[in-house]
Amino acid sequence: MLKALIGKLLQISEDKLNNKSLPQIVYEKFVQLLVKECPRLHKVNEFADLLNITPQNLNAICRKHTGKSASEIITNQLFLEAKRYILHTDNTIDEIAEILSFTDSSNFVNSLKSTRTLPQYNSGINIFSNTILKFINTTPKASIHSIVAI
Repeated sequence: MLKALIGKLLQISEDKLNNKSLPQIVYEKFVQLLVKECPRLHKVNEFADLLNITPQNLNAICRKHTGKSASEIITNQLFLEAKRYILHTDNTIDEIAEILSFTDSSNFVNSLKSTRTLPQYNSGINIFSNTILKFINTTPKASIHSIVAI
């Protein structure tokens, strides 16, 4: 316990030497957690809890650094992961939904549909979600590589 406390103090002092502000440090830790935990975690409050800050503070920090909310950043990462699995594995939609911690494939597809309202996704996600819907409606047991043509 004492070693952990000393390690944390050394890390904080090292960050201060690098002239990083607390929001910058929190944002960088959020990005690290996002890459590590995104398939398992989907909600802002889950990441905020791991960072020991409120969801509102996490959103404010994310907006300051990127102009996007924490939720938008999480969604970006989640669907980037989904796209990687679709393009580079032979997993079915059901398997990808399970890997990405969705309760079932319909929730996964519905999440894709809901992103259509976000302006930054309109071009790419429409093609992406239509491909997934086509896959589910036509050949749910087939290899994804045979369907995806992105």
